[in-house]
Amino acid sequence: MPKYELTVLDVATRLRVCEDTVYTLLRRGELEGYKVGLQWRISKPKLEEFIAAAGNNRKRPEDLMK
Repeated sequence: MPKYELTVLDVATRLRVCEDTVYTLLRRGELEGYKVGLQWRISKPKLEEFIAAAGNNRKRPEDLMK
């Protein structure tokens, strides 16, 4: 398997969530992936985009005070 393809377990470990959460993100289209047979694969660049987007959506403490 090429280094830029990640399994659901790889992504779950990196995000520190359970595998079911990754499957949910994939089914909702929040995380982009593709299936190889019955298994999901996520490209490393797409995971990095997801992480960056999630970081941009976080509320800053000063935003909570408004």
